[in-house]
Amino acid sequence: MYGLTFIQRGKGKRQLWAAPLLAALLLLPLVVSGCKYTAAPADLLQKPTIAEDMHQLTSAIARALPQHSLLTLPLKDDDYKEALRLVDLDGDGIEEAVVTYYGEYSAPEIMLLRNENSGWRKWLTIDQPIARGIDWLKLTDFDNDGQQELFVGWIGSYDSPNTMELYSFQTKVTKSDSGEDTLEPVESFPYTLAEVGELNNDGTDQLVILLSYDSKGDERQSVHDLDVYEWQGNGMKQISSIELVPSVNSYDTMTIGAISPRHKGMIIEGNTGAHSMMTYMYAWENGGLKLIYPEGPLYMNEEGFNGRAVYSEDVNGDGILELHRALQAPGSEEAPYVDTEWINQYVQWDGRRGYEIVTEQYQNYAYGIRLTIPKEWWGRYTFFPLENEPYGLVSFQFLDEQNGVSAELASLYAIRLEKWSELEESWQRQEKERPYFELSRDSGNVFVVQYAKAPPAHLGESAQVGFMDMVKAVERFPSLLQFQHLQ
Repeated sequence: MYGLTFIQRGKGKRQLWAAPLLAALLLLPLVVSGCKYTAAPADLLQKPTIAEDMHQLTSAIARALPQHSLLTLPLKDDDYKEALRLVDLDGDGIEEAVVTYYGEYSAPEIMLLRNENSGWRKWLTIDQPIARGIDWLKLTDFDNDGQQELFVGWIGSYDSPNTMELYSFQTKVTKSDSGEDTLEPVESFPYTLAEVGELNNDGTDQLVILLSYDSKGDERQSVHDLDVYEWQGNGMKQISSIELVPSVNSYDTMTIGAISPRHKGMIIEGNTGAHSMMTYMYAWENGGLKLIYPEGPLYMNEEGFNGRAVYSEDVNGDGILELHRALQAPGSEEAPYVDTEWINQYVQWDGRRGYEIVTEQYQNYAYGIRLTIPKEWWGRYTFFPLENEPYGLVSFQFLDEQNGVSAELASLYAIRLEKWSELEESWQRQEKERPYFELSRDSGNVFVVQYAKAPPAHLGESAQVGFMDMVKAVERFPSLLQFQHLQ
């Protein structure tokens, strides 16, 4: 039995990834008539300057793509944010190009190009005629032979399931119906979610397939099977199979990785309603998956249930996945759902019986911000929206629940850049009573924090000391504020 004991721990730093090839891809619309890029950030709309070798590649792609093609990204997020990937597929030290796009008849396709003495040339085209899109794509040396294999999750048509297919570049090249050089899949599975990663600490990857379907009989409910495969000999072998909890409407995310300093495993999250989620964490033990979180009978009022959509991740960049728990901010427990405020807490399993708090965050999705809560605040703060103040986002409150007292610590504002000079003049006149400073600027907004100068008189002596410690932590807000925007 693994109890849920929380041990506080300091926070870490999250690394944000940037796509280095995006600028090169943006040239393609300029080269090919009718070929478009699906997502062009505003700061990259000008024609970029690129190296000659990349120019040769983009020109080769432009020549090889069918007319009216549309570059596309796989639906599921991964390490790549591009329609072009450069990968050494065969282990010879020379990178090949992998391009994902919609073809002339809006069918999803994958084109591979080789860099030879005469330059880049088209090598293979891989497609799935009945698919509507590319859900997921992964390149990995799955059979440990020094060469990459290609996993593609094809989005099925409206009356067929998604299909996960495995392609090996060592198989014989064949011809497609359109006469293109192509590969036939080595393996094919229907799936709902899929992921590739190392579960058993032996240096080999496993493929995990989650398949949801309706059970037969009078009381139809969703059944969710989870199967684990690895490459053995000359083919795929199933090494584990379990049935997941049926109380979830549908599973949305599945992540493989380290789940403690000593364990590999996976975290699966699914929705139970319009807003609520369930989170399950499994460890790989003795050749199979063992449920770690939550434990015991899974009722809605037990651990694992979150009242809002949450997604676990490695939030501090230490290589270990943290569980994301949505906690109702003190004071909002009885509020209607739409007015409920949430503390986003990330905890890490210690591999035994406890969970350490890694960080707590305030998140505002409308502005794409994450504010890491200072450790000095943990357990003695709450917050609520600044509804009646222009440009106000949130008011953070000192909270002494034992004595039933609270006081305003700081308030966060997002002010339109063109309004900031005018507003700052009035703030400067009040600065002696209500000091402030600018945190950052993003997307045309100036983010500013106002904070308390002194503790209010109604707090006791001990509470006043704690209050000022928390006010002092506001100085670190510029390093604690992050911006994350949907692409």
